[in-house]
Amino acid sequence: MTDTNNLGFIKILDDFYEYLFGILKVYEDLLPVIKEELNVIGPDDISSLDENLKAQQALLYRIKNFDRDVAGYASKLNIKADTLSSMILKMPEEHQLRFYELLGNFAATIQEVSFYKDKCQEVLQTKLYGIDKTLARLKGVTENKTYERDASEVKNTIPNSFETTI
Repeated sequence: MTDTNNLGFIKILDDFYEYLFGILKVYEDLLPVIKEELNVIGPDDISSLDENLKAQQALLYRIKNFDRDVAGYASKLNIKADTLSSMILKMPEEHQLRFYELLGNFAATIQEVSFYKDKCQEVLQTKLYGIDKTLARLKGVTENKTYERDASEVKNTIPNSFETTI
């Protein structure tokens, strides 16, 4: 490679690194928002939960084109790979370490984000279960359902013997 080609390649690598660092920053910014979601689910603060979910959407909107952008950088770098790990392996050795470090930070951050998202889902499912139980109790006796031989539900209809002809 000539010096100008090498400088262009290094510039693209630096841009790619900055892009990935920006994506990592989005996930790091998302972490306190998800922790806050867990805090607002508990006291049933619907308006705060709505605001929190909007904040999450805004952050995640910034990374919506991640796959396309990574593919664009791979194309510019003339690297054919399916994952970031395999892409890093095909980079010059002197640049691999910083990308692996970034990838390690990604893994730790994503693991923490996943942990808190799972906790939020568990709390929401528990709350929904409680709501279902309360609604069932308030509803009282459930309607009896009748089924056809093919297991399709039959609507509760009034039998013909109760009809009057006028």
